[in-house]
Amino acid sequence: MIETAPPLPRAMSTPPPSTALLGRWASWLLWAIGALSAAQTLLFGAAALARASLDLPLGLDQRWSGWHVGYVLGSCLYLPLFLATSIVFLLWLHRARSRQQWFASARGFSPRRAVLVWLIPAVNVVLPYRSIRELFDDEGPRPTDRPLLLPLWWASFLLAGVVAGVHLALGGGFWKPAPMSGTGLWLACARELLLATSAFLAGRFVAEFERRTARRGLPD
Repeated sequence: MIETAPPLPRAMSTPPPSTALLGRWASWLLWAIGALSAAQTLLFGAAALARASLDLPLGLDQRWSGWHVGYVLGSCLYLPLFLATSIVFLLWLHRARSRQQWFASARGFSPRRAVLVWLIPAVNVVLPYRSIRELFDDEGPRPTDRPLLLPLWWASFLLAGVVAGVHLALGGGFWKPAPMSGTGLWLACARELLLATSAFLAGRFVAEFERRTARRGLPD
């Protein structure tokens, strides 16, 4: 009688979750939103230097300038791009942690918790950074690793939120439009510069994670 080997556990009989496609889209979208924020930085900076106002005219008899058109177009593009980027990035993060869980290398944040910490107020000031830091720590170091600049990424992201809050406070609160002239323009310029920095660095670490995981199966 021929003995058969016991079936492999499901986790070992199925291939690990792939992050390649989500990682590619996440990095591209992050770089795209970074480019848009960089363009807005130039627009706001040029308008501030020209002492122009980007406060939108309310009356039909008031003409829009080229500054207004650029501002409105950038704002209209930003919202759908931001939503798409956020969704794809969080899907990638969940898949990346699931992949590490498959390899039994995920030690702290579960895939679900790694996503949830981005959505909970107050918690999302500290834990998202820790979840990304842990993502790379659990992947393990290799001689070919490139620097991640994670502290700079998170600092620019948080500072952008602080500057945005100050800008809104100048307008009288969250439900009123922030001023887009004088000091308000310079604050908007600083906010977009910080957001561009954060987005470019996030796209960079997503691409770096995918590069590292692609080399995981290669011999040292």
